[in-house]
Amino acid sequence: MGLSVHRGSAFVALTLAVILVVWTASVRLAVAEGGRWTVWMPAPFGTWPATFEVEGGWSDAHLSLFASFALEGGGGGDAPILGQASAGSGRDLNDSHYLNGTRFVSGATAGRVHAISAYVVEPIDSAPNNRFALGIYDDAQGSPGVLVAFSEAGTLVGSGWHTVPIEAELEPHTPYWLFYTTNGTNSAVNNVALTPVVADPIDHFARHWRPAWLERAAGVSVLLGDMFTAGVLFLGLLSLRLREGRSRSIALLLAFGLGLGVVLVLKAALLPGYESYPSGHVFRATFVAVAAFEAFRGTRARAAAVLVVPLVGFSAIHLNGHNFDEVVGGLLLAATLVASVHALDRRPALAGGEEPRAAW
Repeated sequence: MGLSVHRGSAFVALTLAVILVVWTASVRLAVAEGGRWTVWMPAPFGTWPATFEVEGGWSDAHLSLFASFALEGGGGGDAPILGQASAGSGRDLNDSHYLNGTRFVSGATAGRVHAISAYVVEPIDSAPNNRFALGIYDDAQGSPGVLVAFSEAGTLVGSGWHTVPIEAELEPHTPYWLFYTTNGTNSAVNNVALTPVVADPIDHFARHWRPAWLERAAGVSVLLGDMFTAGVLFLGLLSLRLREGRSRSIALLLAFGLGLGVVLVLKAALLPGYESYPSGHVFRATFVAVAAFEAFRGTRARAAAVLVVPLVGFSAIHLNGHNFDEVVGGLLLAATLVASVHALDRRPALAGGEEPRAAW
């Protein structure tokens, strides 16, 4: 009986590991194909790093930016563009002293870019804090890479398209990132228009409804996956089971530590620049939930433990800290390690003579 359970647990662990690898590969491919539409990073106005290393965040939107190609021979007709030449229905926030960019793919006609434009929405800050600039970065597997070109500063005058000269040679059928920056004095001024993109319906659902009470609740709930909070909870819950299952508690602790290392490696190696896959919050919250589930035998306590993971996952998405694919990655990694611990544990699960640690 014990051997068959052990084999079954090993099969579950192996299956979860395969799913994790496939899921991770699919996320990497999706990002390489433009799964992160718009990114930003803090940068003093007028600063253009040679390489775009770490994003401050990302969102599912297209900023209203476009670059204009020069017509060959100076002929008439509409010049080809790269980007979005229509004003978005929404307005970005906090563009001042940030590099704010969207990924676009050039068409069959490319070549020399001679101008770049942004649709900026009022209110506009007063001079001298009504300056803006635009730039172009190449693409590094789905994130901004090396700086291609940037413009001189221009002046914002009311809502509308603002255009400045720029010189760059771009390739056809190639992704590039167009960036906007400005020197406004607060988050409400000098912001560019945007068009929301529903990249994932679950992300859209989790972020669409934003009452103040839900913002506060999500901010508190996500702390259950915070490194310090989750670590303290996990160690405390494990200590409740030391007498009854020392070897299993130690195995779970080792799996938790191993998983933290895997999270760090994947964040640094898989999505350079984003450093967001898999979700460390959901990974840690899953281990807290497992420890709580094993520490308590009461139905209500176990139900509360099970709810921890979706609660932290929803909060992380709602607060724009993670996307759904990153949340699933954190859950799969934790589930794979927990299943592996169970597969290596040869003790009968919940032996009949074992007394419950707590029941409420």
